Amino acid sequence: MDQTRPVPLARSNIDAAADVIVRSFTQDPGLHFVLPDPADRVRLGPLLARSVLHYALRCGSPLVTPTLPRGVALWFAPDALAPTQDDLEESGLAKVPEQLGPAAWGRFQRLLDHLDDLHPRYAPEPHWYLAMLGVDPAHQRQGIGEALMRPVFAQADREAVACYLEAPTEGNARYYARRGFRVVAETDVPESEVHVWLMRRDPLGVSHEREPMAGEPRDEDTASDELQADRETSVPDDQPGGAPIDEKADMSRERMRV
Repeated sequence: MDQTRPVPLARSNIDAAADVIVRSFTQDPGLHFVLPDPADRVRLGPLLARSVLHYALRCGSPLVTPTLPRGVALWFAPDALAPTQDDLEESGLAKVPEQLGPAAWGRFQRLLDHLDDLHPRYAPEPHWYLAMLGVDPAHQRQGIGEALMRPVFAQADREAVACYLEAPTEGNARYYARRGFRVVAETDVPESEVHVWLMRRDPLGVSHEREPMAGEPRDEDTASDELQADRETSVPDDQPGGAPIDEKADMSRERMRV
C-alpha cells in the first residue's frame, strides 16, 4: 500500500492522529498565544487534539495516512453544516472553555472571532476549508502534506470550487503558495503577536494575479541559483502547519466554535 495515499480518519485511529497533532503543534503561534505556559500546553494539548478530531469525524472530512497516521488533514466540505449542540457535546468541544479556564478561553475566543469575521470576506462562496494540516516531525519530506491535499484539490477542480485556509507563519504561507494557494490578506489577531496569512486556492482554470510574498522575486527580478535554492529549501516540503522546521500544525478555526 502507498503509505502517502490518504484515507478517511477512522475512530480507531483518533488517539494516534491526536499524537501527530500534538507533536505538530509544539511551536504553533496561535497555541502559544492561547496557552503561553508550556505546562498547560503539555497538559491540555492531547485533550484539545482528541476533541478536534472527534468533531472533524462527525462534521468534516478528515484524512490521514494509511495504517498508522503520520499526517492529518482536517477538511470541511462546501456543504458542511454548523455544529449542533450534540456535535459539541459528543466531540468534547463543549468542555473546552472549562478545560482552558477563563483567561485562556478568552484568548482563544478572541482568535476565533477575529478569523471567523474575515473568513466569509475572502471565501464568501461554498468552498473547501482546510482547518488543520499536520505532519509528524519524524516523517517530513516524504510528500505526506501534499498527498493529504491532492484528492481534495482534484474534487474541488472537478466541482469548480475554491479551497481556503489560514497560515500562521510566513514559512507556512510559502509552503501553501508552492501548492497553488495565494495570499488574499494578512491580519494581526487583536492584543496578540499572532500574524496570520489568509489564503485561497481557486479551481484550475481560474487565474488570479498576486503580489509576490516578501523575499519572492518579481517577474522582472533575477536571482542567483543559490538564492533560489535557499528559498525553496527554507521550509521542508512536509512542513504545512505551524512555524519553522519542526512546527507543522495549524489551530483549527471556523466550524469548531463552542
